[in-house]
Amino acid sequence: MENQLKEINLLDIINTVRKEKKIIFSLFFLGLILGVAWFFLAPLKYEGTTFIEIGSIKRMHGLYATEEQYIEDPVNLVGKIRNGIYGVEVSEAVNIRNTLLIEIKILDKDYDKVKEDFNNLNKAIVESHKIKMQKEKEEIGKLLSILEKEIQSIEKDISFLTLRGQQVGSLYLEIDRVQAELERIESTALIFIPTEVIKEPDVVEKKPSVFIPLFSAILGLFLGFSLAFIKSSRH
Repeated sequence: MENQLKEINLLDIINTVRKEKKIIFSLFFLGLILGVAWFFLAPLKYEGTTFIEIGSIKRMHGLYATEEQYIEDPVNLVGKIRNGIYGVEVSEAVNIRNTLLIEIKILDKDYDKVKEDFNNLNKAIVESHKIKMQKEKEEIGKLLSILEKEIQSIEKDISFLTLRGQQVGSLYLEIDRVQAELERIESTALIFIPTEVIKEPDVVEKKPSVFIPLFSAILGLFLGFSLAFIKSSRH
């Protein structure tokens, strides 16, 4: 009984296709033609790709780096680029895994605009990172100045208390502590590695996918079958 039902259903499908083949094939070829037309007539677009490497600050003791600080966290920078913080709309921005590399893509119908957007974006990122690096240098300079002034202040206290015959042993210990901190900072070599564009924008024509005509034809075929069975079910 079950086999008979399957045979009947299969025969119904075949009969429906035979009866409504005009609709089915008409929509199939219509979809194919539209897909081919879109492939050849779609507005031309240009896509550019560039890579930026985030800079870092390395603290060296002797020949070895004891600490490395990124100028900006890669995930944070990607988020800012995607959200248009730098005033440029991008089609894609990703951090290459386990690196400081950021891959950026821009898509637009205007070739010159793609080049201009890349120039503005790269310049904005590099300049903002230069400012951060300069602030870091200034902070280190301020810290050294504070420690030097602290030593001078303690030395004055020692001189004053010595004249009055008071104990100053604890102050000498404090000078030793501050002096050690000052020497530690001064002996730490700071290497500033700036953020830079390691690959200039490569702008190429972005053509529609070659699969568009196929997808369009399949969609037309699906619509054709759907209409055929809807029409058949009403009779």
